[in-house]
Parts: sequence; C-alpha cells; structure tokens
Amino acid sequence: LDPYENSLRHVGTHLLLTELTEKAVREALEAGRVFVAFDWLADSTGFDFAAVTDSKRHEMGSQLAMTDGLNLRGNASLPVHWRIVRNGKVVDESTGRTLTFPVAEPGNYRAEAWLDIAGERMLWILSNPLYIAPSR
Repeated sequence: LDPYENSLRHVGTHLLLTELTEKAVREALEAGRVFVAFDWLADSTGFDFAAVTDSKRHEMGSQLAMTDGLNLRGNASLPVHWRIVRNGKVVDESTGRTLTFPVAEPGNYRAEAWLDIAGERMLWILSNPLYIAPSR
C-alpha cells in the first residue's frame, strides 16, 4: 500500500464555497456541496452538477421535493462520458461537456464523469448526491 502522502495525491475532495473561511468550509461539508475528483487525470476546475427548475437551482447535497420541470444539469471542462446514478443504479448515460437529465421519479441522484484516455475509460469525477423526495 502507498503511504498516505502518496495516496492523497491521487484523489481530491472539492468544496463549493461562498468564501474561503473556516465557517464556509464547515458549511459546505455539512451541506454536502462537494465532489471527488482524480485530478491527476485532468484538472476538474469548472465541474458542476445541480438540480434546476425554471426558477431555482439546488446544489449537490440538497434535499428537495419532486417538481414538474426538474432537471439534473452537469458541466465539465472536457468532453466526458456521463453516468447518472439513481439509488445506486445507472439510469442514464451520455457523452459531452454538458449533461441534461429530466427527473421523472424521486430518488438519490449523483453524476459520474469518465474520461477516455489512451483507449481506456477512466473514472474522473464523482458528484455528491441530490436527494429528491416524492412531491408533497
């Protein structure tokens, strides 16, 4: 096994912060506004995954009720193979820099971004989930 200092260079946890303070870091962690990336494959700057309606945006980690017009949207700085995972099972796949997935049923949704490198597909980014409950 690699020593911790080597292992920790392979994967990074990225936080969505409003400011660079201890309070903002704690808030982002508690709210689940994070994603994990293997930055040695490529720089993950610009990655985004959220649930959106015409009037509102919900960041990773959000808990929300199912509503009409709810979509999952993703952005990556490179073309990727997207996988949408609902309750632990892949429910959709697409390719490109952007992702749009209309949510048809409640569940816990997360995104995976895979890169094709030298003919091999490699996992690059794992989003934190969005928790979508049945409508009230």
